[in-house]
Amino acid sequence: MARGMPCLLRVPGICTQDRATVVCCHSNLSIHGKAGARKADDQYSVWGCAACHRWLDQGPAPCAQKAAAFMAAHLAQVLEWRAIAFDGSSAPRDRAAAAWALDRLNATLGALQP
Repeated sequence: MARGMPCLLRVPGICTQDRATVVCCHSNLSIHGKAGARKADDQYSVWGCAACHRWLDQGPAPCAQKAAAFMAAHLAQVLEWRAIAFDGSSAPRDRAAAAWALDRLNATLGALQP
């Protein structure tokens, strides 16, 4: 679902906004399930270009700065998932994936469902 989507991390001085390189970037925070070689659960991911993804995973920025950037992007990601989940013109596979993530986050806002 990430391919071709906008980068949501948008790290100043790093982001290329190259939609061709956008992938699913998982949180590096232990509160999201990250531990050693284990990735965070998929609901704790955001769309990010290759440059922002590299910065998040390997960049020299302080952990607090990376956490703040991820959490801001995750808020935008939840809004994107809501738009996809409730848009009848979205591909069924994308709608199902967005609904899955929102259900795990308990962020569906059931009152918005048609």
